[in-house]
Amino acid sequence: MGRRNVLNKLPNEFCKRLVAYLPNQSLSALCIVSKAAYKFFSPNLYSRKPTVPQTTKFLRTLANPKRVGFGEHPATHIRHLDLAISVLADYTSSPDQQKKREEQIQQYSKLVITAIDNTARVSAGRSKLQAISWTSNVALEELGPLLINSSRFPNLKAVKVCSISSYGKNSKRANFQFLAIPKLQKIEYEEDRGDGDEQTLAAFCSSLKTISATSPQLHTLKLKFDYSALGYRPRKSVIPLMNQLRFANLKVFSFEMLQESGDKEDLCPFLNAHASLEDISLDIGKSLISTALPNLRCFRGRARDCLTICDGKRPIHTLTVLIDKPLSDPIEVASAFGRRAKDATSKADILKSLTATRTMRRLFFVTHLRHFDTDDYIEQRAFSVEAIADVAKACPLLTHLALQIDHFTLASTRSAPVYSIGANFAKLSCLEWLRLDIWEGEVQPEGGASRALGSALDGYDSDDYGMDYDDIEFGYSDYVYAAPPEDFFPLSRYSRHVTALATRLPKLRMVELVIQGRRENVLGVDADDMDLEITYPLVISRINKRVDIHSLGATR
Repeated sequence: MGRRNVLNKLPNEFCKRLVAYLPNQSLSALCIVSKAAYKFFSPNLYSRKPTVPQTTKFLRTLANPKRVGFGEHPATHIRHLDLAISVLADYTSSPDQQKKREEQIQQYSKLVITAIDNTARVSAGRSKLQAISWTSNVALEELGPLLINSSRFPNLKAVKVCSISSYGKNSKRANFQFLAIPKLQKIEYEEDRGDGDEQTLAAFCSSLKTISATSPQLHTLKLKFDYSALGYRPRKSVIPLMNQLRFANLKVFSFEMLQESGDKEDLCPFLNAHASLEDISLDIGKSLISTALPNLRCFRGRARDCLTICDGKRPIHTLTVLIDKPLSDPIEVASAFGRRAKDATSKADILKSLTATRTMRRLFFVTHLRHFDTDDYIEQRAFSVEAIADVAKACPLLTHLALQIDHFTLASTRSAPVYSIGANFAKLSCLEWLRLDIWEGEVQPEGGASRALGSALDGYDSDDYGMDYDDIEFGYSDYVYAAPPEDFFPLSRYSRHVTALATRLPKLRMVELVIQGRRENVLGVDADDMDLEITYPLVISRINKRVDIHSLGATR
């Protein structure tokens, strides 16, 4: 029986379930089996987001004006366009090389515009395009005017633009016409600047004024400006303009202004004017003062702002506390809960605010390690076993929790059973999901030192005074550098702790271990290449009071 007959006899319900598990390559193969297969699988294939390697091929298919295959043009099925282009500006290259690079930019830009224009043309005013994402350091001037025409893209509701910057003579940074696209419901914009040019921010502020009029139904607004590399605060600030904007249906708001010196302005006028807000992510220099926000359910921000929000007056369900701070700010969480905690006042204030928020079910303490962070600074942010017990006591109804510990915290649980990981989490009887970020410091491969030295010493006699110890040391260095993270952080090292957690917490279903550290300092290895990280997602099953732990594999 041919493959066409086999496919035609499969029930539609089975095929619908099958699609969810098939990669794009398999779906492409199924599309050419028959007209019926194309009609069924093509909408599923082209409604997906393409991966980065597939983007160019994907765009060429959309740009082709002719119908492809056995049915409708693929462009009629497009719901999401995720585009990315990055061009490295090399000002030391020859004029011919720069000209060639400019031509490549123009060719790719033309392909993008042709693909989007053809998507509207073949759809004849019925385009299904709902969201477009543009990540680039090249400004595409024609993109905004093309998308503004609402009759061509009637279903376009979401736009995301990341890292716009200038490159070449034809790039005009003052083009923010995508903000004028009518009837948007979701806008995300991210700007990462390090060259001191403030033209983009000034142009963005000017274009931002149009959002209230063009997109009155906007429910999600996310803005991020990273000027931390400048070393100073830009003269133009977007915050005063933000405080003038009003949206009747705004539910989700995220604002990050990363820079060395904090803003003098705050966003309280904007926040107070939007009682409809349910989800806020905030990271700016000035502390948040008391706000109304009666419907706030999710908040992500610095510890000092979390203290303001968690006063028992709001139905906070999810709280994300940012532990990383600029060097000019105190580390409240570390000084309160860290292994070297000395600030009893901060600890009492934080626990009081957590206890007051009875509706909280998800609590995440988030930190981002960087290779230039010192071990001492990282260890300050690790929770002690006593702090874990305090958080569990303050929030006994948590279903999701994430925090950071280190190898000293784990070591203290090995020597005293009463301080075991499971015992400190025991009060969290409702906990279903747990993430532990574990910092292990400088490490060697498990059992790798003796194996590496033994391998390096092979062939040498103990009485051989001509032994080249440099060769041995470099051989060991190569071994340590080449060893995968699994050799440094084997899952077996942490299995006892996970078992203790699963035994103590009856509803725990998922444990995510994110283990980080640095390779032992070896010769010939760049410091930037010393970092190690591995994630073990673990699923816990319970059958007849038997607890089994299953690993879903490791991701690096």
